[in-house]
Amino acid sequence: MNRVVSLFRQHTRNFTGKISVAAHSLGGVILFDLLANQESVIELAEVKARASQDPRLQHLKYMHTSYPRLGFPISNLFALGSPIAVFLMGRKGEERGQE
Repeated sequence: MNRVVSLFRQHTRNFTGKISVAAHSLGGVILFDLLANQESVIELAEVKARASQDPRLQHLKYMHTSYPRLGFPISNLFALGSPIAVFLMGRKGEERGQE
């Protein structure tokens, strides 16, 4: 994605709009995870500090995946026909099993 946006910006130097992404099915889940894990250093420290107190953030302590850093902000994700909710419910079930 970084490469595509870089090429786009090279060819459209006057572009100042926002970037939106559309994904279908499992691609929506992959992009959701990628975007949900784009914290800055400050945000990551804050999330880690709050994760032990906020049950909604407990899943973060079980994640061991590294996510590539995007070189641009994404304003909107359009997840078409995506089973994001199913995966989030599955993760919630895994958390319950580990407690």
